[in-house]
Amino acid sequence: MLSSSERNKLTDAVNTKFADIGKKNGTRMPASTSNTDSYAYDLWVAQQLVALANKRKEHAEKAAIKAGVLLDKEKNPQPEGSKQVVYSGDNVAISLAVSNAATRVNTDKLIAYLAEHDVDAQLLHDAIASASSKSRPAHVFSTYLLTND
Repeated sequence: MLSSSERNKLTDAVNTKFADIGKKNGTRMPASTSNTDSYAYDLWVAQQLVALANKRKEHAEKAAIKAGVLLDKEKNPQPEGSKQVVYSGDNVAISLAVSNAATRVNTDKLIAYLAEHDVDAQLLHDAIASASSKSRPAHVFSTYLLTND
């Protein structure tokens, strides 16, 4: 088992190496005449890292499920609100907290169901309009490196 000092050093080493990506070790931004290009480049690097991290996490979770380190949440879903330690090894522990599921209402199905039971259609539309609000639409920024060929 790691000491707190060893854990902190390992965490710091991972964080430092991660922070250096895009700034050192052959990943520094190419020369630019723009004083704002570095911000766009940093965003590009960050998006690359997010994509790689997500893929790595996905593969790690699949491997951990196969090895019996994690439970398969699709095949063995746990009850809402449950909290448990699912793995405890020599150096790593994994805990699970299951949040409460969100309720979604398909308004078209609701209207159809209530209409079948003789509820006034206009009343349904008015009720839905009164109780509905739109969330902020997603803004997805995609970055890409420019080339001259």
